[in-house]
Amino acid sequence: MICESTARFSALCTEFPSYSKITSVPAIKCKPAPDLSRLSAHPHKRIQLSLLILRAGGAVILGKTNLAEWANFRSFESISGWSGRGGQTNNPYGINRNPCGSSSGSGAAASANFAAVSFGSETDGSIVCPGNANGVAAIKPKLA
Repeated sequence: MICESTARFSALCTEFPSYSKITSVPAIKCKPAPDLSRLSAHPHKRIQLSLLILRAGGAVILGKTNLAEWANFRSFESISGWSGRGGQTNNPYGINRNPCGSSSGSGAAASANFAAVSFGSETDGSIVCPGNANGVAAIKPKLA
């Protein structure tokens, strides 16, 4: 199943032009992530669609950020922005400040100017809380 996921990922990367429609500069060649073996054989369809739309529009995906495990519901006393894989996300304004929420990696990356736009997942303030704590605008999705 991992090989099938890798093949689908590689096929997805080759479907798009090698030049970005936004800047007309060569895009970075897409390679599978080093931890691709840990991904599910059937990634979430909405995530795939959002990436397809971004890539079709010429977006260059530069990296991925830390995301707290289990939507940050490990315990009532848990620290925001911690994952066993990526460690603790730090607030760019001070390491002693709470980065807030399970999508704290996205908020911290945007605040530190690592990316102009970042994505997060919303469960219970997981987008708006990091936006507030890291001083960036956050747009919460609405279910239709």
